[in-house]
Amino acid sequence: MDTPTPDPGSLSPAARACEQRARALYGPAFSHRPGLLHVFSAVERAGWLHPLRIRPGVPRSDTDAFCLRLARARADAIVTTGRCLREEPRVTHRFDGPRGGGADAWRREVLGRKEPPHSAVLTSGAALDFRHPLFHAGAPCLVFTRMEAVPRLASAARRAGVELVGVPEPDLAALLALLRTRGLETVSVEAGPSTARALYERGPLPDEVLVSRFLGFEEPAGRPPPEPLLAPPLLPRTRLEALYPIAAGTEVREPSGPWRFERRLRSEAGTPSP
Repeated sequence: MDTPTPDPGSLSPAARACEQRARALYGPAFSHRPGLLHVFSAVERAGWLHPLRIRPGVPRSDTDAFCLRLARARADAIVTTGRCLREEPRVTHRFDGPRGGGADAWRREVLGRKEPPHSAVLTSGAALDFRHPLFHAGAPCLVFTRMEAVPRLASAARRAGVELVGVPEPDLAALLALLRTRGLETVSVEAGPSTARALYERGPLPDEVLVSRFLGFEEPAGRPPPEPLLAPPLLPRTRLEALYPIAAGTEVREPSGPWRFERRLRSEAGTPSP
């Protein structure tokens, strides 16, 4: 069930600004819908959506940053991977600050949640660094890894205050199942295509997809992107559209170029819409 629409007069200026910006991007009917969210920024090339890598030269967007932080603010848990932490050595799952656009106030006042979401890291454990700032950002953290990696990681995890869970074959579906057993109803996935592709190939299918598309590289008019900026393909755009009818989409002109921000939903019955 969607969260009821808040009375704008009951919100602080920060929360009201966040609510208004979300509705401007995702339509006047926007409200929080619990479930599994997948959030990514991408470029379409030859019919496939290629996520953008986080590295120098990648197109930037304040609106994309807001969309990501709004998704985090909605979540009970945020899933990432050890590879993402290596590629983003300063990332945390915070959603406050000027780029958050009031998402922290919106979480408290609209969703009634005062505690930060959990962070969950899917990893083989081979090169995990517990000095990474994600593990020290003040939110509960869980590392989901191979059973044989637990003894090697246990001491560093304990010092960082991080929970370790070892299983024979860790994968995204198993981690999501674990989070569900803990009552974490809304989970947002922030992962690269090698991990996220499993959602669309083996499931569980996300209930909602939030995709920020940079149009400045897209054919036929866009300039070709430098290849290091694009990750391997995630899924064909036509498959995304077949699984998720568009709920709302807005184009925004940023200093980096044109972007389109889309929110795509599965049907209320929990099955892909035709």
